[in-house]
Amino acid sequence: EMFRLKVTAFENFFFKYFGFLMKESERTRFNGTVPYFLANFIVVLFFSPEIAVLSILFLVVGDPTAAYIGSRFGKNRFYNGKSREGIIGFSLAAFLVGVIVLYLITISHPNSAFSLKDGSNFRLYPILLVAFGVTASCLTEFFSTTSTNGLIDDNLLIPISGALTLAVSLFLISGIPMDQILFNPTNLYLTK
Repeated sequence: EMFRLKVTAFENFFFKYFGFLMKESERTRFNGTVPYFLANFIVVLFFSPEIAVLSILFLVVGDPTAAYIGSRFGKNRFYNGKSREGIIGFSLAAFLVGVIVLYLITISHPNSAFSLKDGSNFRLYPILLVAFGVTASCLTEFFSTTSTNGLIDDNLLIPISGALTLAVSLFLISGIPMDQILFNPTNLYLTK
């Protein structure tokens, strides 16, 4: 991307053959995949697998849902052009996918702190964690702008804010020490 932005001939070649993969606004700034990959790297490096997967999915599912619903059905617009319908679409889609992930964690790793069951007892707090994470991610999407030549945008900020919210909420609700919530290669899944 740095090479593309600095060498006009390469940028023209790239945009001619691969421009269909980019937004017009990305022609003079970093492509959205750069902050996306940076966010993935950060959350995978610093957080447990459950938190990393959930926070990345908040972006991967919520952001395009908000864009689609907002552009197609958005009638109630805010000062930044985003719509109430898009926000609702983001929230519902990200929350639904989050609950599905919790269910899959419950099946595959029943001792995980994100498991919906503790033995035969149902646990509500993993659903609350997802709700908090989705809310933080949705607010980040609503307020985020693109800066630093496209390096800082919602593709970077949504997963990081979601991961931080999940981690802090898990610490506050369950009392699991933060050193267990953050990535630890010797303990790949959070246990209760």
